[in-house]
Amino acid sequence: MNKKKILVKCALLDEHNVYQGMVEIAESDLTDRHLTEIKECDLPTGQYRWVENTFVPLPKKKISAAAERKLYEGYQAMEEHGIPLPVGAAAWMAEYSQSFDMKGLGR
Repeated sequence: MNKKKILVKCALLDEHNVYQGMVEIAESDLTDRHLTEIKECDLPTGQYRWVENTFVPLPKKKISAAAERKLYEGYQAMEEHGIPLPVGAAAWMAEYSQSFDMKGLGR
């Protein structure tokens, strides 16, 4: 007798409990990395961890102070040469110019 496999739609986690997307899998193949209670999810993959029955955003990686300084200097050079800045760059520069990391860098 040929038994039909029952397919289950669920969220898939990696070994660190990070959301990897929605999958449809045979009920017999389910593991502890499959969240059968999640039937639909539009979160971006790789950006949320499953913690205590909810998805929590992963912390954003902050660039080093030296890299921020170089970015500021690059934007400053673009301004000096009349090159249009990316959207949001001028606001970021104004905020950064008042920050602790900016101390010692003349404008």
